[in-house]
Amino acid sequence: MLSESWTLRSGRLRFKIDGTETVVHPGDSLTAPPRAVHEFWSEAPDTVFDHEIRPPLRHWEMFQLWHNLDAAHKTTVGSRMPRDPLALALLWDYQDGYLAGIPVWLQHAVFGGLARLATRLGYRRRWLETGPDQD
Repeated sequence: MLSESWTLRSGRLRFKIDGTETVVHPGDSLTAPPRAVHEFWSEAPDTVFDHEIRPPLRHWEMFQLWHNLDAAHKTTVGSRMPRDPLALALLWDYQDGYLAGIPVWLQHAVFGGLARLATRLGYRRRWLETGPDQD
């Protein structure tokens, strides 16, 4: 089972874990237990934190893919979600979890199918293996 932990070094983070909001200050730590629906965002500039995922599974690749898409301006302003549905599906494929509120079978059918198509069309090679600067 996957769990995530954060330790804030500087700045301020706000978390929502299973519907409960928490503000974290420097020196504080917080853990999202397995299967907890969670999100977090910075509430202060120059926020720095340690983030641990156990077991890590494919999260490193997910964050690298997201970074590469963001660096190439292929994400939305604000939420930084991929604009391209195929890139979004590939990001979903690497997340090692599920989105809240959408039935798992539907996520597999829609995002799983689109992720396979994205891989066949070279998205994985373009956005993850080589990155945006080498295309």
